[in-house]
Amino acid sequence: MENAAVNAKTWVERVVEVLRNLALSALIAVITATIALGAKTIESSYHGTGLGTSDIRKNGLAAAKSCLRVGPISVYGFGYWWSCSVRVAMEDGRILEIDTRASMLRPGERDVPMVESCQKNRPSKCVYTRPGNYAIAFVVQLLRVIAAVTVVFGAAAAGGVALFALLGGRRKRSSAE
Repeated sequence: MENAAVNAKTWVERVVEVLRNLALSALIAVITATIALGAKTIESSYHGTGLGTSDIRKNGLAAAKSCLRVGPISVYGFGYWWSCSVRVAMEDGRILEIDTRASMLRPGERDVPMVESCQKNRPSKCVYTRPGNYAIAFVVQLLRVIAAVTVVFGAAAAGGVALFALLGGRRKRSSAE
């Protein structure tokens, strides 16, 4: 009878340990996701020219035509953001219809400076941004790298703790061993 009580206690302790480790795994996952979304929020707030190399840059003026509000949590991070269809009048006379993201433009905005950055060997591959600051672009790029590393290590830690919990984890050695 005592042996059954000891086995039941051991089983209950094991279940509690597994649940505790799974809760820790979930906490690590939530913290990792919060850090990633926080970094994405900061990244999405910068609409300026990035660090990418482009051979051809042209300026234009943009006007928001129609916008859709997304949020409070989205691929842009935390908060509410606007995704807009935009008409861009380029300095060379071209009129472009593009879609913007992360509140680059908001409903009703007109005559907003835009930069078209294209690669010489791929002229159809263009990026549209607002004029920006390279120092800020560098910090945003650095934040992007730090967030990616955090996600990799956070996912590995959460997965490792969950695996540890489900596959056995730490076991107490009996005095017979």
